[in-house]
Amino acid sequence: MYLAIDSGGGDQDIFVTRRADRASPWGTPERVVDLASADSDTGAHPFDFGIVFHSTRPGGSGADDLWLARYEADCETRRPPAPLAGVNTEAGEANPWMRADGLLVLFQRAGDIHGAVRASLDDPFSRVTPIAALNGAGSDDDPWLSNDGAVIYFASPRSGDSEIYLARALSN
Repeated sequence: MYLAIDSGGGDQDIFVTRRADRASPWGTPERVVDLASADSDTGAHPFDFGIVFHSTRPGGSGADDLWLARYEADCETRRPPAPLAGVNTEAGEANPWMRADGLLVLFQRAGDIHGAVRASLDDPFSRVTPIAALNGAGSDDDPWLSNDGAVIYFASPRSGDSEIYLARALSN
């Protein structure tokens, strides 16, 4: 499991913790050194071909941007993080979720949940679109799509407190 831990001075770093099986306790979190920067790095989401996260590190388009560290062919070594092409703006993006195939990303921008698609792992994302059916008056955030694509989970303060909501996909 990946998580963000305060590294002092208000910045956060990405850590990983593991366990042998579901009945075993989680191990001590370890800092993911190859993703670390002097800036805040949070919202890590691993997928089959790498890890996507948001960061305030230099080299992006705005205050917070989405970054991707893809695995090399050995599926263990990660390439250096790079801005997620086709997604980042000056508005700031955060809390990404990437489908296992790496072709769909969901994230938060300016208080709304957005989605974007791409044709292959080597293409930039395109058709960045707010998901109007989910977005309410408050700051909706942290989207997660079920493996079968039928349910999306997200956080929202629309009831007055930040709560976890779910929405089911409409069937045709």
